[in-house]
Amino acid sequence: MDYSGSRLRILIVDDEPWRLLPLQWSLRDAGYDVDEIVPEASQARRRLCENSYDLVIIDQLLPDYEGGNPAESGLRIVQFLRESDHEIPYGTSCDVPILIHSAYSSPEMDEMARRFQVPVLKKPCSPREVLRAVERELRRRSED
Repeated sequence: MDYSGSRLRILIVDDEPWRLLPLQWSLRDAGYDVDEIVPEASQARRRLCENSYDLVIIDQLLPDYEGGNPAESGLRIVQFLRESDHEIPYGTSCDVPILIHSAYSSPEMDEMARRFQVPVLKKPCSPREVLRAVERELRRRSED
């Protein structure tokens, strides 16, 4: 991994943060800068607008999504990032690598993953599997 003088920053969004603590620790041990796990959609959007991340790992199901079905809340954040023509001076780029991390499958998730070329990791998966997917996605994006 090439840090070019700084650690790559990852945001994890999941409504069950305690289940992902081993993943958070593994990513930190691998040299990534990982904030605390964000449990809600509205908080995730705020973080994405206020901070710059190099990769986002997001659950499909999140509470408190404004004006939508919680079953699609993580997907709406993916859509927000990919379809926005937002110009956020300090925020996360709309082409940031994203991994959807979910125990559930839906036609909407499959369509969103295909449409935006976002890999889906099925829960449960080990921190090692997620770390491999993170490295693969960062490598793929750096080659584009």
